[in-house]
Parts: sequence; C-alpha cells; structure tokens
Amino acid sequence: EEPAAPAIGSSATTIFPELESNLGNVSAAEGELQEVETPSNEDVRVTVDVLQHILQYMNIRANVQVRSTKPLTLNIQGINENLGLLIGRRGETLSALQLLVSLIVGHRTKHRMRIIIDAENYRERREENLRSLALRVAQQVRNYRRSIALEAMPPHERRIVHIALADSNDISTESIGEGE
Repeated sequence: EEPAAPAIGSSATTIFPELESNLGNVSAAEGELQEVETPSNEDVRVTVDVLQHILQYMNIRANVQVRSTKPLTLNIQGINENLGLLIGRRGETLSALQLLVSLIVGHRTKHRMRIIIDAENYRERREENLRSLALRVAQQVRNYRRSIALEAMPPHERRIVHIALADSNDISTESIGEGE
C-alpha cells in the first residue's frame, strides 16, 4: 500500500516554500518560461540538488549520476536499496518524479529544459523490451495475417514501438484512442 498523498504534498511545500504560492498556477507559469536546449553547469547542479533533496525526503539512499546533458539525463543508483518503489508500475512513479523535478527546476532557473530521470537504467531496459516486443508481435502478424493490439502505453512508449517498425514494408502501426 502506498503512503498517503497529503504527507507527500505537505512536505513538498515545506521543502520548496517558493513553490507554495505558484502550485495552483503551474501551467500559466510554465508557458512563460523560455526553452533551453543545452543546460549550463548551474542548471545541472540545481537539477541534481533538487533530485537529491526529494530522494532524501523520501528516505531513499541513492546516488545521482549525470548521464548526458542534451537532453539532461540523470540516473539514480540505489545504495543497498531496491528502487522498484521509485520506478512504480510501468514507470509511472518515475514519470511523476521527472515532472516534479522539471517544474521545480524550471521555477528556480526561470527557464524550461528537457529533463529525463532514470532509475537503475529502467528506461533503457524498458525501451529494449518494447523494441523486442514490437519485432516479436510483427512476426506474429506476418504468420497469422491479422492485426494484434498491444497493451495500453503512454505516448513515449508507443513512439518507441512505431519507430521500431517504421522501416518494415509489410507491417503498419497505428495508435487508437487518446491518452494511454
């Protein structure tokens, strides 16, 4: 069972008091921020600091490594801990953490940049698994000559499947519906 949300929300405003007045107006503030493609050293430092503080308040002992800067990609390595709770079901908790860090960093740096947060290379492994799944299902479609629907996926995962099969002449892919 997951911890109650109010405890997380109340500690977030204590940790980052400058966000307290802007929490209700996130989308308006985000629209005013200028996009930065390559983060400065200060941007990287602020991002790592924010992520480390959030992990500390979650009682997760971990190291944060900068994997690349375009886009800014951070990898969390647990210290004697399983980061399954941090990753969540199909990476949902990790995506929420990524959004939270992006909002806080954008507020502090006064500009927006793309930030990707990974935990123990989960996103890389998931991407490889999706590519493999796409190729296996494509072979089944060839064999059975009928379409096959995959599980519901977030947009970035659907994109991986579409790209994996883009060069195939006899297989086409399409997304149905909205959201997942």
